[in-house]
Amino acid sequence: MLIVITAGLLFDRRELIITIVLSLLAVAGLIGAENAGWLPPPDYRVTFTQWVTIAVILALGGSLT
Repeated sequence: MLIVITAGLLFDRRELIITIVLSLLAVAGLIGAENAGWLPPPDYRVTFTQWVTIAVILALGGSLT
């Protein structure tokens, strides 16, 4: 979501549409891999890495406003 919002703010309409299509293809690929059993089982442990990732995403989203 953050990638699409950033693309909408930084690029023209054509690049925004390309970003949306590429994001949809990435999600479709992940859904297909999940349904085919190609992905490893989920790991629900929360570590410092997840905290840093969320902090960076929130900081980038907040900087856009």
